[in-house]
Amino acid sequence: ARRGKLVLCVTHHLDNISKADTLLVLSDGKVVYLGPPGGACAHFGVENLSDAFVRLEDEGADKWAATENGATPDDGCTGASAQKTGGAAIQRRSVGARLRECIRQAGILTRRECASVLSDRRFLFLAALMPAIFALIVIAGHWISDFSNPILLTRNLNEEEKEAFSAFWPVIHGAAQGTLDEDDNLSIKAQLAYLFSVKPAMRKNLASDDLNRIVTGAIDGTETVFPDRFIKNHGTTLKYLSVQMMGLSFMGMLLGLTLMVRDGDIFPREKSAGLLPLAYLLSKVAILLLATGFQTIVFDGILEALFEVRQWTNRLDPVPADYRIAFPPMLLVHWVTTLGCGCLGVLLGSITRKPDRSIILLGAMMLPQLILGSALGLAAAPMPKAVAFVTSPTYWGLRATQVSPMENGIVALPSHMWIFGERFIQSVPLALAGLAAQIILYLFLGWLLLRRSKPASSD
Repeated sequence: ARRGKLVLCVTHHLDNISKADTLLVLSDGKVVYLGPPGGACAHFGVENLSDAFVRLEDEGADKWAATENGATPDDGCTGASAQKTGGAAIQRRSVGARLRECIRQAGILTRRECASVLSDRRFLFLAALMPAIFALIVIAGHWISDFSNPILLTRNLNEEEKEAFSAFWPVIHGAAQGTLDEDDNLSIKAQLAYLFSVKPAMRKNLASDDLNRIVTGAIDGTETVFPDRFIKNHGTTLKYLSVQMMGLSFMGMLLGLTLMVRDGDIFPREKSAGLLPLAYLLSKVAILLLATGFQTIVFDGILEALFEVRQWTNRLDPVPADYRIAFPPMLLVHWVTTLGCGCLGVLLGSITRKPDRSIILLGAMMLPQLILGSALGLAAAPMPKAVAFVTSPTYWGLRATQVSPMENGIVALPSHMWIFGERFIQSVPLALAGLAAQIILYLFLGWLLLRRSKPASSD
């Protein structure tokens, strides 16, 4: 201490208290005195400092912690006034000093978080069990799904086909409806009418107004109904990938929210003692990086292994379909997506650290993920797509892992099967950039909320 180093001593022995420069007295986790040792007895109205603890036990810590604006003798201070003094000192520091202090605190908190998580065997067991259970549920639901099941694509009629259909379809449809002149017995329409009279089922179908509207629409170019070719069903693979994203999103959000709620009562007290919100936030992100990476490896590893078993058991191709990216980039996308959802959970935990309210927020935020980041195709419209860009990590995750068949930059699927619209860029780096932007946004909002939160002494 004489060489200028800050020495912090935690003691219950009062004989050498007078040798300290500053005395901090805690009761029930609250600051009841912070100032020079000589002013403690006068502050508590006792002759000996040991009698101060008797008064604290009899009268409670709230009485002394509540005097936030009162200064102790000899320029001491308590509660919020101490925090204001410390805050002013922090504000007067240079940017470099504050950054170094933030990194130092983040390192200390990260080591503490790691030790806390590793010592909690129940938490570790649940963290490993959750991705395993989700993987088993996903593969069980798709055990007999045929990812190579073909579907028929249609196309528009060309000009020659439109000319031909416009010539003979009115004749066929009119003959099926029986719109003939009484003396017309030799025309093609009359011969077709006679043919349809002995085939009532064919006549009923060809005379249908719905069929006439479809064919007329094909001739006008408003309906795409002409058979083109068969392709593998893109929707089956998309639903499979979408369910994966739902599981990863829930795991990430729950993990981030749990990390914030489990020590929700600690942060306000530590903030009142000088903890920087950014350091606290960075420590949570460091744990999320490790935890989400572990959960993603467990989830994707089990799922991919069981999928190969499924393919071999059902004697199918070793590759699930043509519409998903390779396993290594998919693992990376799943990790970043889970991390993004974890940061969203951190944001929710910054809003409230009470378990009952946080569960409500978790359910409320899962709904946009289900709507915007699933195979429902609701994010194809401009407004939902803009919302998904900012609020839905699952949207970017699903967009990166699936591969839509494209022709000339347009999705080669019927419009009702468009998930991301008629045109979009299929790019894993682009999706990772979108996820990174969301993570930065969530952490910035979380930092603002933590910075504005009240310290324990103000409660």
